[in-house]
Amino acid sequence: VGDRMVELTATEFDLLVAMDSDNYGDLVTLAGGDDGKVRLLRDYADGEGLPVPDPYYGGDDGFEEVLDIVERNCAALLEEVSPGRVQE
Repeated sequence: VGDRMVELTATEFDLLVAMDSDNYGDLVTLAGGDDGKVRLLRDYADGEGLPVPDPYYGGDDGFEEVLDIVERNCAALLEEVSPGRVQE
């Protein structure tokens, strides 16, 4: 799978979205150093450089918080790549 991801990353994707800085670095490497193809998910609605927290360390509400973060930022991402086509 890893070799296939390298091929796909370099040739077929315009955008790669990472959940945290570790994933970000891995994806930049897979994209051949092209950090213009890689963004953190929370850059879309919550501010640059913020990771999606690990829900296991968020107590009882950790999973709900992460779900809210992901839904909010995915909606903003979709609005950016496809303006006017997102229905809530």
